[in-house]
Amino acid sequence: MTMANKPTPTRSPAKASSSSRRSGKPPAGLGDNAAAVAGLTRPTTAAKGAGPKAAKVKAPVQSRAAPAPAKASRTMQPFSYAEIKNGVSGDRLAEAFRAGRLRRSDVEMVIPARTLARRLNEGQDLRLAEADAVVRLARVRAHAEEAFGDADLADTWLTAGNPELGGERPIDMARTDIGAREVEAVLTRFEHGVFG
Repeated sequence: MTMANKPTPTRSPAKASSSSRRSGKPPAGLGDNAAAVAGLTRPTTAAKGAGPKAAKVKAPVQSRAAPAPAKASRTMQPFSYAEIKNGVSGDRLAEAFRAGRLRRSDVEMVIPARTLARRLNEGQDLRLAEADAVVRLARVRAHAEEAFGDADLADTWLTAGNPELGGERPIDMARTDIGAREVEAVLTRFEHGVFG
């Protein structure tokens, strides 16, 4: 076998993930959704510059693990830390509403309706505590949508009393950091098939 025909070994997902953490870059060949699937896929041999036969090899896990672009835009965190720290503008919040990443009714649980209306109408920046609460609600909603695979099912779960949470509505608990953590713990157990 000549050197050109020798197959190039692929790295395991664990090695791809650990090397990406060290370099700060996602594994090659993952595209725009690299952050969502880093560590869950194996790079193809084509991404490593192997011969023409290797281009036909596909990483089997990648096709299942890569989220659809429409879903990825809904579930990604709508604001960065820098935006929260420097003040999220009312315009940016309105953009998150239009994109479906946040619901106004959720935000009105942590920012009074009149204050929210003023921030949106005048393009005012959210205060640090307001922005933090808004992002927390968005994170919990996104986690629920991901766990259930459907926005309507997630909304039903978030707005109904839950025995695992002492009968509280998950969306109400998400108003506080500790409550959001409890809700996310229940969602994580659900995702892993641990009930009760």
